[in-house]
Amino acid sequence: MTWLSTENAHDIRSFAEAEYLFNEIKPINSKNYRTKEVDGVPIMKHRRDWEHKSLHKINNDTYAMRLYSTDVVQVHRDNSITIDVSYGSSTTNAWAEHWIFQLTGRHMAVWSDRNCLGMSWIVVSDEQHKQYKLNVPLSKQDTYAYFFTDTNEFRLEWLGDEKWYVHGAAPRFVKRVDKSAAYHKRKVLQPMIDYLKIYESMPMEEDTYRALQKEFSDEYGWRTNPCDVAVADPDDTSMWAYVAASFHSMDWNYDWQAQRHSSSSKMASMPTIKKNLHKFLYDKEGINDFQQLAIGESRHAELYTQRQVENYNG
Repeated sequence: MTWLSTENAHDIRSFAEAEYLFNEIKPINSKNYRTKEVDGVPIMKHRRDWEHKSLHKINNDTYAMRLYSTDVVQVHRDNSITIDVSYGSSTTNAWAEHWIFQLTGRHMAVWSDRNCLGMSWIVVSDEQHKQYKLNVPLSKQDTYAYFFTDTNEFRLEWLGDEKWYVHGAAPRFVKRVDKSAAYHKRKVLQPMIDYLKIYESMPMEEDTYRALQKEFSDEYGWRTNPCDVAVADPDDTSMWAYVAASFHSMDWNYDWQAQRHSSSSKMASMPTIKKNLHKFLYDKEGINDFQQLAIGESRHAELYTQRQVENYNG
């Protein structure tokens, strides 16, 4: 049993059960509990969990399942649920998922690092599902919904018939490239790419690429990417070696016959290198555009908020 285990947690499946439990169990700061004074009642049956896992009364209409100092999940008198995703912790995600399942009877995935809540479309309100289907081509529709927020908080409103409405959902955007403009712009990088292909079969030695990485960092600063500098002036051949070094790393293996570890330097694949160089080029030339995804859709790894799009275009 790990410290985050919820197998000894009390069952709380509604506001009424949270209210009953809070009134039935003695507070944590009672002298009967050998722990620090904490405002709330133990939500776990095991004594060692009382200090950081607790049930709190926020007001007469709200109770919170708290982990340490974060009210991760709150249940309200109308059985709506508020989910806090401001913490960015995988362990707290698991805590949130447990109580969401208890209160809804459905598994919902929480990714606080991306301010994202995922669930099956089966439990999403018909109104939100309809908007999704209107905005997403049939060939790209999914059975799983992804909701994002810009306020670090979601509220799930119970509509009955196992349906929930997700309040606080905000749009996300993906970058789109002007393909005709990109085709002509990419040509300026071809000599550099041809040079980098030399190291595909003959990678630099570790001492060589580390020395080049340090030399570049000393001159331009560790925050600067060699690709950014090279793309600004593709004809400056003195930058090409730095770009090659930036794509090198060590490849560690275990030799079972010799019973020892071995290592060798390697360079990233050419498709990866081209993708990175083109990304820097498109940003520099301003040939990117942004397309808003439908609420509930997430089919791209690199997503942007409304504010990020405004800052990019500003």
